[in-house]
Amino acid sequence: MLNLIIDQGNTKTKFYIFDINKKIIHKTSCPKDNQKLCISVLSELFNFKISNAIYSSVSGLNDAIIERIRNLSYHIIFDYTTPIPINNLYQSKQTLGTDRLAGAIGARCLFPDKNLLIIDIGTAITYDFVNSQGQFLGGNISPGPHIRFSALHDYTASLPKVELDEPQRLIAQNTKEAILNGVLWGIYSEINGIIKLSEGKFDSITPILSGGYAYFFGKMFKSYIFVEANLVPIGLNCVLEYNKKLDL
Repeated sequence: MLNLIIDQGNTKTKFYIFDINKKIIHKTSCPKDNQKLCISVLSELFNFKISNAIYSSVSGLNDAIIERIRNLSYHIIFDYTTPIPINNLYQSKQTLGTDRLAGAIGARCLFPDKNLLIIDIGTAITYDFVNSQGQFLGGNISPGPHIRFSALHDYTASLPKVELDEPQRLIAQNTKEAILNGVLWGIYSEINGIIKLSEGKFDSITPILSGGYAYFFGKMFKSYIFVEANLVPIGLNCVLEYNKKLDL
């Protein structure tokens, strides 16, 4: 009884296979706009004898993917109307990214009965809150690292475009280092600040780093913060299992 999780983002479509113990046993991806390759990748995944699937997209649905999963024993197209195992208190549910909601559900599945701050670092940085009663309270959105690097280059006359790298020292000694340090330590300080503000609102809070840059920034925080890059697929798998039980 294997579950196929399809998480379509703005640039990539990611595929995960979960076993009956809710563990990821295989994952792969393809460029979102290369439909031929994505369908080929998906077709190969059916060699795993998949029974169930859930498909989530923040960039429009792919009809060819839907057609491929339609013949499975059970499948879900995840959107704001899908039953979920937490209480969504967000006011504009239709505009809430399914990836943000899935990440919050994944955090709740891993850390039940805790106040949670989910920090997803990708193109954007999102800060989402789930309280110990399992209520999704909402959150905030901030520019991610590459948006910040691009903005400094695009909106100034002479600053170079800098790529993500490890900071070597606190006080930069050249312009490239100055931009790198400004972006990375700026994000580090922003995350620390949000955590401190959250501690004033909740009796205790468990912060979790996720997203494409989770492990990179996780090293900066060392043991101060939990790191789980796969919160979104974990959450989607929880939604799939939850709906299967509802439909029994």
